[in-house]
Amino acid sequence: MVLAAMSATFQSSTAATNRHAERLHAAYVPEIDAVRALAIAAVILVHAGFMPFGWAGVWLFFVVSGFAVTTSLIRSEIGSKFQQLRHFYVRRCLRIVPLYFMFIGINSLYLLHVWRPEPLRALPYLLTFTYDFRYAVGHTEYGPGAWSPFGTMWSLSVEEQFYWLL
Repeated sequence: MVLAAMSATFQSSTAATNRHAERLHAAYVPEIDAVRALAIAAVILVHAGFMPFGWAGVWLFFVVSGFAVTTSLIRSEIGSKFQQLRHFYVRRCLRIVPLYFMFIGINSLYLLHVWRPEPLRALPYLLTFTYDFRYAVGHTEYGPGAWSPFGTMWSLSVEEQFYWLL
């Protein structure tokens, strides 16, 4: 009887482990959307002045990105590790780069149209995904009355630099 109970417990534990493993290999993990929603809420709340630690939302985005990158690379079944990494980079470039440069282009055209070229001084940083370095040397658009159409691009710069380190 004890052996039967132990066997049933082991089978139940094995089934739960198998379900967990299948979940990790699923192409879509809905819980990640919930974490993204928390991160978005944190960033919005800090910009609205309701929360003093909005940086937590940005950090949460970085954690979600790290999870997505890692699981994507683990799930990949394409050839060698080099081919998997190359495939990953091509997918990320096709997903991020076109929209990123379209955003920069549209904002640049708008700024030229309204005769407000000051933010365009950041273009070298934006075009090389080093916009976060601009903040490191003290060129910031934050503060009372500050505005920049590119203000949020620093986080994409950090994310792209993370990919370069892979």
